[in-house]
Amino acid sequence: MVWNLSKPVIAAVNGYALGGACELVQVCDVKIASDRAMLGEPEIRLGYGAPFLMTPYSVNLAMAKEMMLTGDTIDAYEAARIGMVNRVVPHDTLMDECRRVANKMRNIPAIGIKTTKLSINRALESAGFISALHHNLELMTQFDTASTPEQAEFSRVRAESGLRAALEWSRARFQGL
Repeated sequence: MVWNLSKPVIAAVNGYALGGACELVQVCDVKIASDRAMLGEPEIRLGYGAPFLMTPYSVNLAMAKEMMLTGDTIDAYEAARIGMVNRVVPHDTLMDECRRVANKMRNIPAIGIKTTKLSINRALESAGFISALHHNLELMTQFDTASTPEQAEFSRVRAESGLRAALEWSRARFQGL
């Protein structure tokens, strides 16, 4: 829906944007992050893949592969450096900055905004974005129906001790790496 919306969508990232949330941020048209934000796609650490596959279109291929194959998360400044977000602002000014950008766009004729967003999206679609999305959805079906020892253990820990404990179990597997 965000991709096809005729109006621009501004993401105000003020905390953790991981997995699907990271993908959602990247689909937005303008992405402004608080200096407290963290982004990443850690789902590979549990045997899953990215749900939408936007990262390779947002950042360069080398960074996309490293992030997605390691499950590493990055802070807002690194996300801005590699092009995952537009800029980083102090946490307390995040919404003011988003409103400033929205007001700037509001003064542009709606037809210009709509056709420019559509043109940019079509350029990505011509580069294979929609095809990659459809292929990834097929792979996600395989991920969702597969069972790995890591997924089973994560689910067991989550059921017995809660999500926070399961996330700690997952993070502990990568400590010191």
